[in-house]
Amino acid sequence: MSRVKKQSSDILKNWQEIIRELVEICEKLCDRLSKRINGDPPVTFIYAFVIKATQTLKSISLLYEHGLSEQGQALVRMLFEAQVNFDCFLKLLDKDARSACQRIIDNMTLEKVKQQRVTNFKGLDLIPGTPTRKQLEEQEAEVASRYSSADFQNLRRYGFTGQSMEKRAASLELQDLYNIVYRNFSRNIHSTDYAELMMIQKHGNVEDFSDYYRSRDHVSCNIAVLSAGRMAVSANRIYRCGLREALDGIGKKRDIFYSKGE
Repeated sequence: MSRVKKQSSDILKNWQEIIRELVEICEKLCDRLSKRINGDPPVTFIYAFVIKATQTLKSISLLYEHGLSEQGQALVRMLFEAQVNFDCFLKLLDKDARSACQRIIDNMTLEKVKQQRVTNFKGLDLIPGTPTRKQLEEQEAEVASRYSSADFQNLRRYGFTGQSMEKRAASLELQDLYNIVYRNFSRNIHSTDYAELMMIQKHGNVEDFSDYYRSRDHVSCNIAVLSAGRMAVSANRIYRCGLREALDGIGKKRDIFYSKGE
């Protein structure tokens, strides 16, 4: 094995160890959060965010383990977006907990109605107890009554934050990650990254571009750990789940390893 290829392999191996350790901590966090729900909407939504991050991080690890880096990037992008949404929710929660939770519930209602409208509300009669078209449209009207016309349209278009992903990231001072990572990784979701594909096909193997792939995977894994870790730290702090020391340890490992591999 060449020196460059070995370096790339070692970097992924080290990241995998950090990711697996973080997944274990996040699973403990999810277990502890679940015991605090008891009908409490804020912790219910925070638990939902954290369990999604945990499962996504575990999936990223599995993809990289099987050499599916491009597919892993798509999930890293999803995890970064989940972290941005989570942090936006915490900001809304801090301003008005009731309003923050209502916006998430209203967004789910609008998404449900939107999905049904696209299919012209077909099939609703096939499942007993399913809301009728009239009931769904009444729910939509009820949601609309709680917001101004502009806010309602933004809620329907962008979700509970009422902002585009770019504006959400900017509000959290994450413009660089959005512009450099999120936009770049989006190519593997909305299209095919022809540059990477042709690099592999033209030269027969990835070793000709080992430095590029090493750097790309290093950044990708770092963002995955950073995003999931940031969500875990916040949830653990808010609900005092007793995992601060373990999460601090992960943060220090990430900082040291990422700076060495740059």
